[in-house]
Amino acid sequence: MISTNIPFDVLTRNKIPKPWDDYVIRELEKTKNFSDIISGHEILSRMATPSARKEVAKTIYSIGEQPDLTKQKFEIKEVMGSVGEELTELLLPDKDVGVNNSGYDVDFCGNYIEVKSTVKEKALMSSIQYLNANYLLVHKFDKDTGQYCSSLLAPLSVVHFFKLDRKKSVSVSTKTDKWARNLKITLHRVILFFYNTRSTSTNRDSEVCKKCHSSILVNGEVQLGELTNPCKDCFWKNWESRYQYYYYRYIQQPRLSTDVPRVNSTASSIENLMVIEGKNGRFLNGGITIDANDDGSSLSVYYCPSVLVKSKARLNQSTVVYDFTELLDYLSEALDDQKIIKEFSITIDSKAIECMIRSNMAPIKPGFYNRKFKLAQEPDFLKKSIKLIKLAHNFLANET
Repeated sequence: MISTNIPFDVLTRNKIPKPWDDYVIRELEKTKNFSDIISGHEILSRMATPSARKEVAKTIYSIGEQPDLTKQKFEIKEVMGSVGEELTELLLPDKDVGVNNSGYDVDFCGNYIEVKSTVKEKALMSSIQYLNANYLLVHKFDKDTGQYCSSLLAPLSVVHFFKLDRKKSVSVSTKTDKWARNLKITLHRVILFFYNTRSTSTNRDSEVCKKCHSSILVNGEVQLGELTNPCKDCFWKNWESRYQYYYYRYIQQPRLSTDVPRVNSTASSIENLMVIEGKNGRFLNGGITIDANDDGSSLSVYYCPSVLVKSKARLNQSTVVYDFTELLDYLSEALDDQKIIKEFSITIDSKAIECMIRSNMAPIKPGFYNRKFKLAQEPDFLKKSIKLIKLAHNFLANET
């Protein structure tokens, strides 16, 4: 059954504006195929393909539409995987996790979530995912229309109980695993589950289902197998409330966010330097590039280490370097939250300057900045940033 219960208002609110949003929206009128859209944009086409797919999916969800999986030709499985991951990231924006990360796809407040997208009743986890993830979130899509249908959230503590000490791949199926059938969950409830973890774990005065309590808590120990087996007249409206109540009171404290502040340092190695690379103007930060595009009428730069392809450049005697830490210091003045900058884009033309900077995955201050200024009216931190960017770019232009 196809579900229209997608919280588009949440997805739109959590979407960070990107330089390619308008382009993607325009292209959707011509084609729904992700590869066609990606190939026509300079920055998207230079990203790792899974990252580019996720960015396209993110833009589509943010305008209240669903990606059309039926238009993806031979890449439907790969695109479906990217769509499911991006749907989850928009629901639960927190830490940046690179594509093809080993063991999990989403990190929300220290909870490692492995995301699977499927048209079947079964999801398969690798042994690494089985060992490293805290939760398995499965999104099911309709095989004929490609539309979102439903979701299942399986705590790995429960998976480990029913499928103990697996050394190879592990499957979770609503057909063969009776316990998994009770773990269905709506997208709204996914959000509530992870946001309510802290309050649930500290509120010890909550009521319990007396019938379930005697079977779940035996001699002071939680019987994990009973957490997904409610009684006929269970007090708990949803399975996840029962799970949270017992798991976070009697087994483990909830994982909470641990933000690491950025520490300034003197530029002394390749990790701290911007290095001119290639004809298109790619700066280097320890193997991570900043894309620079000059089309004659505007100069735009984009930085996001979790999505851009790593550079293979190496320092040599003729390499011209610029202090990358200095640039981040300037841009950090806009955020005032002392966190690591995860992404920024700056576009300069003859009339205006647009700037987006973020340390969060959601557009929420203080870890988010998005402004447009008339030329020569930009703040001091942006003037200093642009001066450094142009210094590097002008050197490149003179060399090519």
